[in-house]
Amino acid sequence: MRKTMNRLLRRLSYKAFCLIDRTITHKQRVAFIHVPKCAGKSVAAAIHNSMGSLLEPWINSRDARLAVRSVLPDASPLEIVEATPLYRQYLLSYLLRSGRKLIYGHLPVNKTLVEEYKNEVAFVTVLRDPVARWKSHYAYDKINNNDAMLLPVCNAGICLEEELDRVLDSARGRQFAFFSTMMLTGKFPSDLREAEILSRLAIETIKSFAVVGFTEDLTSFAEDFERVIGLKIHISRKNITAPQSFSDDASLYNRVLELLNLPKTTQRIAKLCEIEMKTYHAIEKQRR
Repeated sequence: MRKTMNRLLRRLSYKAFCLIDRTITHKQRVAFIHVPKCAGKSVAAAIHNSMGSLLEPWINSRDARLAVRSVLPDASPLEIVEATPLYRQYLLSYLLRSGRKLIYGHLPVNKTLVEEYKNEVAFVTVLRDPVARWKSHYAYDKINNNDAMLLPVCNAGICLEEELDRVLDSARGRQFAFFSTMMLTGKFPSDLREAEILSRLAIETIKSFAVVGFTEDLTSFAEDFERVIGLKIHISRKNITAPQSFSDDASLYNRVLELLNLPKTTQRIAKLCEIEMKTYHAIEKQRR
């Protein structure tokens, strides 16, 4: 395991150094845990700029998957996705232990890590309605994903309806549903029983976060951040996938959105997200 981690960290080392700004002088250490498709890049840019520097590249899901694939070359794409959170937790643990002032990216936490560092690091995150997050994640991957083994994928060679059906009926669709729980526990649930267990763990873990925001009210998040951390942040834009972001693919994007927003599709997504929605509402009640 140690050799595997050394290989992984060497693979990611250039990103790790870009991830952390060594010029920050503010006394408060901050770890922004970016749940994919939850306005994370905009929030991270605001925090980074407030703490004294320009935004640099970070560890994201795709970089981590590629790094894991290099050390687990025989694993299937879904096995890579399942394994990646553990490797990213090792990286987060390393960065927390290193004493860096600011850490941000698609780096999952777990209760042990948060409890160990909560008195010296302000853990921060932003969450989103699970159904809306599922749709946004699917649309983003449909435009950007080139891994033909991991649906949805651009240029899939099958009709949009069939591809969406495949994802909704597969483990990939369930992964999309439980991304927030994974980011707060470090693990995707293997079945509904484990999903309930991880839901309770996520709700308990986030109690130790310094600031928790919600995408539909980033103004309140910025106010809470200033009150708790002592720094004023300006979130210049909400990082929502939109057609203008992909001018060459606007037509495809709009067709995907039409499919995702059909009542029957929304109902199927909501069914996948039932437990995650309970988790979301419990955290929302806890924090508001």
